[in-house]
Amino acid sequence: MAHSPLSILSQVDFNGDPLTDELLVKTFHQLMDEHGYVLMCNVPEKFDPVRFCRNLGRFVPNYTGAVVGDVRPEPGMDDVYHAGTPGR
Repeated sequence: MAHSPLSILSQVDFNGDPLTDELLVKTFHQLMDEHGYVLMCNVPEKFDPVRFCRNLGRFVPNYTGAVVGDVRPEPGMDDVYHAGTPGR
């Protein structure tokens, strides 16, 4: 799958107003179907990513049993394989 910089979704319109929940979900699904991923930008402080993702489907625990977590890059680890590293 080719990664496309077109799969970017701003959560605000050109006037800086937040998108409606309906438009956000619809556009998210369109981009996900077309590109396989969505990069959200201009995310308001009040946005709840867990609530948003729960509407996409049931969470599946990772190998540690956690269903929600943070991804934190570590300097110097770009060439190291880790079971939690996607796409390797």
